[in-house]
Order: sequence, then structure tokens, then C-alpha cells
Amino acid sequence: MLVYIVRDNRPGHFRQCEGVASALARIAPLEVRNVFPNFHWFSRRIIPTIAYRLRLPASLVLGLLYDFEVETLDPPDIVIASGHRNVVPALLIARLFGARFVYAGIHDRRYLDEMDMVVTPCPRDAYEPRHVYAPVLNPVSRKDFPLPRRLTGPEDLRGARLGLMLGGETRTHRFTTRDWRQLARLISETRRDLGIEWWATTSRRTPRAARKFLKSLVKSGDLHKFIEYDPAMPGSPNEVLGLDGTLVTEDSMAMLSEALTAGRPVIALKPSMVWPSRQDEAVTAMAAMAGTPVIPISELNVERMAAALTRGEPVSFEPIEVLQANLLAAPHLLAALGLVPPHSPAVEAASTKES
Repeated sequence: MLVYIVRDNRPGHFRQCEGVASALARIAPLEVRNVFPNFHWFSRRIIPTIAYRLRLPASLVLGLLYDFEVETLDPPDIVIASGHRNVVPALLIARLFGARFVYAGIHDRRYLDEMDMVVTPCPRDAYEPRHVYAPVLNPVSRKDFPLPRRLTGPEDLRGARLGLMLGGETRTHRFTTRDWRQLARLISETRRDLGIEWWATTSRRTPRAARKFLKSLVKSGDLHKFIEYDPAMPGSPNEVLGLDGTLVTEDSMAMLSEALTAGRPVIALKPSMVWPSRQDEAVTAMAAMAGTPVIPISELNVERMAAALTRGEPVSFEPIEVLQANLLAAPHLLAALGLVPPHSPAVEAASTKES
């Protein structure tokens, strides 16, 4: 069975798709390929929606708006996408070849009727037709990292290596200069008083003010290493994920999910301004599942950080395993994708018939 991942340059999108493909591949054999739309200014706004709704020939629209040479594509059985701008090219490929379409993430409901399955990180959406719940997906595995240093009390933080993963502005999260200054102060104090070795990384949304603070910390010697976001990066750096503990700004659901999956103690950091949203609900659900604290940056100090990081062994957090289990518990969703689990009644009946 051939699966296409419609991929852009945003790790939070394509890593969710990779997670969906990994879960499906545990249930039935798959061949997974990436396809890359070429987004022009006119293929990011209302024009793709109009072209799709008018039911213009899929091959024509794919070529004009996204530079696809459809004659070079093998017919897929399933198309997976995440992120609003990837929906139309994915739907067009699915329409052209009669494939099923799977969306991963929070959608705006415009194309809901044309999605064969939605993998949602919002628990309340999981009860809607064709929806299945999973924490924000990523291909990270704690097996990829050495065992972390045990943090059982504040004294264990002396000489520890900690990571700071910064997202940035979204429609629902706003950071202030005070937020960045508070984090910089925390890094300097813990470096001086506890000898903590800090590593930091950013995302494509991290504002200049935050990067400026990090660079000043490198110059002062308080920040051991700063790995700045690079569009070529496939996701969060393993060097940061594999440290003794991690602090992550909660605006980046992908970064938070990766950090939790790596199996280290994690603190989710809440900026000064947060508006209620389905994203906020998804973050709360992940934090509750993993037993990780969510702390406002304005209230973060050495004592609260130490208490949060030394609460005990991190809870196992495996989004791909959660999705696999939830899919196996919903055979009608697998049937809609044309997938049959290896130990399903259909397979067993066929084996009995052959014998």
C-alpha cells in the first residue's frame, strides 16, 4: 500500500505526518513517500480554495498552483497532510487518484466532509465521526537516547545539563520582553549557583528579542550552546532532547511533544498572554497525560524549576503507540482507509478458508 506525505518545510507539520505513517505501518505494510508542493504567493491564499470548490481538473490545479508533474506520480492509496496550506494539494492528489485522505492536527473544519480520517490532539474532537485522538505526533523515541541522569532532589541539579526550547508568537500565545528577560535571568542564576550547563534551541517563530537574549548569554558564558533554528533541520535537535531535563514554551505543540517523548523531566512554559483555544486544550491534554507541570514564565524561579524537574521518574509518553492502540480499537476507521490489521477477523477468516 502506497502512502504519500504532502510535505512543506515546517517540522511541526511533516513530523506529525511521519507519526501517522509510523502508526499505520505498525498495523499493515506500507510504502511511504514524500511529495513536495511548490508554494507560490498565489497558492497560499483563497485561490486554491476557489479552484478546489469549483472542481477544476485536479491535474491542472496541481500543475498550475504547486508545480506538480502529475504524470510522474504513482497512484497512492492514502494521502497524509498536516497544516492548513497543505490540505488543498493533498485533497487534489487524493481526488486525482481516488485515494483516502488523512489529516493530522487541528483543522478549521472547511474540508471536514472530505477527510477520511482526522488524527486530532484535542480529546473532545475525538468523539466526532472519523476522528481519532493522539497526542501531537512525532517520530522521536526515548530508545534513541541514553538513560537520563536521575533527578530526585534539588541537589541533583548541580552540574546537570538542561535544555531550553523556544517557540514564539502565535494567534493564541504572546510573549513579552519581560518573559525573555525572566528566562535569561534564570539561566544566569542557575549557571552561577548550581553549575547547570544550559543548551538552547529556537523555532522559525522565535522573535528577534529572544534570540538576542540567547546570544548575549552565550557571550557571557551562561549558555553553553545555542542551536539556532535552521529550515533544513528535520525537527528539534537530538542534542537538546537528550539532556537531563527540558524547558519548552507551550506555544510549540511539536517541540513539547518531542521533549515529552524523549523521556526526560519536562516543564511547559506559559507566556504572559494566552487566549483560550483548541491548541491550549491540546497542550493541557499532553501535559496531563505525561504528568508534566505547566508554569507561567513570570512565576518561574530556581525553586519552582527544581521542584518541577525532580518530581520523580517521567511518565512514559509515546504518541505513536497511543494512536496505534486507538486505531486498533476503532476498526471502522482502518476499514475506511482500506487497512486490515494482521490479526483481524477478516484476515483470520481468509486464512481459514485457504486452509
